[in-house]
Amino acid sequence: MSHKYNLAKILFKLALIDYVPEFEVIEKDDRGLIRYLDENQLLDKKLAYLALAREFHIDFYDLESEEVKNRMMVDRLIHRVDIDKLVENKCLPIIDLGQTLIVACCNPLDFEIKNWLKFEYAKDIELVLADELLILDTLKKKNSHLHVTAERNGEIEERNDKYDAPAIRICNEILAGGVTRDASDIHIEPKQDIVKVKLRVDGTMEDFMEFSAELKNNIASRIKIISGLDISERRRPQDGKLRIGIGKEKYDMRVSTLPTPYGEKIVMRILKSNYDQLKFSTLGLYPVLERQLQDILSSTGKLMLVTGPTGSGKTTTLYTCLKFCQETAGNIQTVEDPIEQTIQGINQIQINHNIGVDFVAALRSILRQDPDVIMIGEIRDAETAKIALQAADTGHLVLSTLHTNSAPSAVTRLLNLGIDSSMIAANLAGVLAQRLVRRLCESCKTVLPKSEYIKYKNALVFSGFDFDNTPMYTCKGCHKCNQSGYKGRVGVYSFLRITSEIAALIFDGASLTQVIKTAKEAGFRDLHEAAADLLTDGTTSLDEALPYIIEQSAEAERSARPPTMAISANDVQQIRIAHEENEAKKFAQAAIDRTEAISTATSNLRKPEDTIHSKPIAKPKILVIDDSDDARYLLSVMLKSNLFEVQEAVNGKDGLEKARSYLPDIILCDYEMPIMNGRDFLISARQDSQLHKTPIVMLTAIDTEENETALIDLGASDFLSKNTSYKLMLSRIKRFLH
Repeated sequence: MSHKYNLAKILFKLALIDYVPEFEVIEKDDRGLIRYLDENQLLDKKLAYLALAREFHIDFYDLESEEVKNRMMVDRLIHRVDIDKLVENKCLPIIDLGQTLIVACCNPLDFEIKNWLKFEYAKDIELVLADELLILDTLKKKNSHLHVTAERNGEIEERNDKYDAPAIRICNEILAGGVTRDASDIHIEPKQDIVKVKLRVDGTMEDFMEFSAELKNNIASRIKIISGLDISERRRPQDGKLRIGIGKEKYDMRVSTLPTPYGEKIVMRILKSNYDQLKFSTLGLYPVLERQLQDILSSTGKLMLVTGPTGSGKTTTLYTCLKFCQETAGNIQTVEDPIEQTIQGINQIQINHNIGVDFVAALRSILRQDPDVIMIGEIRDAETAKIALQAADTGHLVLSTLHTNSAPSAVTRLLNLGIDSSMIAANLAGVLAQRLVRRLCESCKTVLPKSEYIKYKNALVFSGFDFDNTPMYTCKGCHKCNQSGYKGRVGVYSFLRITSEIAALIFDGASLTQVIKTAKEAGFRDLHEAAADLLTDGTTSLDEALPYIIEQSAEAERSARPPTMAISANDVQQIRIAHEENEAKKFAQAAIDRTEAISTATSNLRKPEDTIHSKPIAKPKILVIDDSDDARYLLSVMLKSNLFEVQEAVNGKDGLEKARSYLPDIILCDYEMPIMNGRDFLISARQDSQLHKTPIVMLTAIDTEENETALIDLGASDFLSKNTSYKLMLSRIKRFLH
């Protein structure tokens, strides 16, 4: 007896229909029973769903209601199974509760569906009733995204080989999923038994799907084929490009493969072809900054720099500047590695080191092409910097990027590259430092209770935040933001305009502190001030803005105290240079010795030659977790110089994964971090069977008694201020190794 016929008898028993239709009639119809009866005017389907929900003690979900939509996670769940089978069984996975998956269906008697889904998802399944047409309509919309066509040399490639069919289907799901989730990158990571697929959405990595390791070579080969790579070469990294079509839209992706012990790791960067839509207003620039940038871009004979870490939106800012320049400039030339977008009306050069086309060689050729505007993808060395400034000195407008932490430190970076201060003073027009924070979803953001941020009062007050009268907002999650609470990202900007006063200071070799002081008097704003503005106007959350606010607050506290920091900003640069020359240990120790001479707390500490590295045993393993690149770098140099084996992690989530595989002897963890902070890491580690006994030393810039007590109560082995001297820090760390 079929599920349909049994359901018909139950509907008759509940007096919802006048008779039970013939078995053969309803079995031959492709529609579900309730839809069949409703469309033949034999039943009121809304009454039927409600009655069946009561009869079987299950819930009825209206898939069109805002309440249900705000909880649905269809995009995240639908790609993990064969979507055609979901259509066949008229069921839709909608909400993941962790151990349980809620699935909407139109027949609560079909336990075969429940068993199949339990096997596919490896979770308990809770069936809920929903309208068949709404289920199928949702599946149809999602399935349309999976019709992916690959192009090679302008021609559409079709493959129907039955052996490759699973690989093609999974590849299509991966590519379509990355596009529909508006991801910037797709990561395919082979493990021992499975392959994990992750998406970077709004700067944050999230799990997308998994598939059997048996398919990893077929998947890798499929992606290589459509990217023009060598499928026979699996031992060396390869780079390529692919173009796919989803519906009427075309998408370009940059592909990188890397061999690992379990197979090839593949990363695909989705290149957004949105050049025509770029404008300063969409970047989130405040009006004064927009006018200042436009003034510089309308001039000639100047260099403008954009600084920030990888992934901070520098290229998007430069492309926006180029679009503005296109309105007036006749000849625009770029040198890029790689070219992110092909732009009509602009002459773009791709760096190719294999044939000797690097930034220096390309720039020399460009200068003979009579350009009005030159964009250099990145200034990486002294020679590129010199040519860029010489080009500005001869009347060209030059735009480029530089890797520094702040706008003012770009001047120091150029000086350290050997550029004469007079050239910098005469030709540098401005430096824009930028970061990206996630933008709160306007559909679901909610006011954050003051009890949640009272502990950050000092840092917020320092940033000019009106603690008592200004509300802050936090994320909640809805269907429009895929339950993340965030939708898109917005820039955090700090702009240093090189006025005549600042140019004079640069020319005279003034300190960076003096340059910043003069810039402040002229209206210069730090990144933390810009982040605080985005916090107060409800654009972003405290979690997103706090790293910049805490960093500046701690810096202000340090500057007001006696000098106890072991390594100065100048030492950072010296250590980086020395590290390249394999002499980092010497510079690090010299910096430590110099600053420790003014410390009163180190007289009884052991000398380096008496420390643990003198013992004929394996190096102690230490995991350093900190979102600051400089902090991790300095700690690693210090620890390695004392013969520790060091692993690094950029946040608590990353730290948990690495700790479980690395199994360190001790963990050094920052307190304030994005994604997963130190407190949450500590709680998770103490609940982990592998890590619950591992010593964890917490680091924080806000070294209050309240913080220390709370962390010790949560299981921290020790608590150290970031102002602690390095020798004292080493001594405290080594206590746990005896």
